[in-house]
Amino acid sequence: MHIDHKPYNAISKVLTSGLEASEKLMAAKIEYARVLREVLCKALGWELTKHDTVIFIQGDLNSRTVFDDNGAGSQAKDVLLEVLHDPQLMAAIASDLRLPQGRWHEVVPFTGVNEMPVTYKVDPKMCIAKKVTVGDILNRVHDPAQPAPDSRDPTRQLASVHRREFGHEWGLKKDPAKVKPTHFPAFTERVIYWAPDSLAGQISFVLPDGGYEIVGHIDGSDHRPVRLEALMVLGPGHRTFETLPPADSPEVKDLTQKLTSRRFLDKLICMSERGSDDSSDDAMGGRASEWYEVGI
Repeated sequence: MHIDHKPYNAISKVLTSGLEASEKLMAAKIEYARVLREVLCKALGWELTKHDTVIFIQGDLNSRTVFDDNGAGSQAKDVLLEVLHDPQLMAAIASDLRLPQGRWHEVVPFTGVNEMPVTYKVDPKMCIAKKVTVGDILNRVHDPAQPAPDSRDPTRQLASVHRREFGHEWGLKKDPAKVKPTHFPAFTERVIYWAPDSLAGQISFVLPDGGYEIVGHIDGSDHRPVRLEALMVLGPGHRTFETLPPADSPEVKDLTQKLTSRRFLDKLICMSERGSDDSSDDAMGGRASEWYEVGI
């Protein structure tokens, strides 16, 4: 079974729009959450969302690295991670659906984008033996004390690096400072799952290799494949979770309306302000991700 990647076009439109950095992150989160909600809707229609069922999604999940303004400067963040860490958005994803109380999780936990391996957008002709993280690149090209980069403002640019560094050391096709927002190095190949809270609290994963292993490269692909070995262990009291806000809270109701409104994005951004970089992957997902359910 596969996820239709057309909804990810909306994330591309958000990141190449004229929105301010903080607005881009929230808009991208909403569009990503919309996809996760649609997955649950399909699973619900197929009667796969039971109290003893876990739904996994794996493959090219098309998350992106986004720069978010804060009081003192800006900070790079991973869209998918920000969705999973947003309790109000987690509540809105399942709002009005006939589901047991549950939420989405990562099989391999991350605390921030800096520790994530780069699996996109890489040079298909380069094979890098070492693991390169988003943090390795950010440390060279972005000063978090400065405002978020803006291609239209010459005073808000990332620091450029030599081809020797971005090509031979990082395995990237282009200088990260000169690509459009959707092409900034990101962690796209990953595994997430949805589970009822009552079941997820009993689940833990043993990671023999410590997490994702980068597996060379694939000729012709700007994604770097990964391998993940994870042993799911069931036992009482592994984890507890923050209680999600109620569906009738004003914040959740507002987010739910945005998730279910097809006109939300068109009202938010101007489609004429698109980047001029190559559009080889503007469809945001030439390869499908697969998802499956496991009854426990």
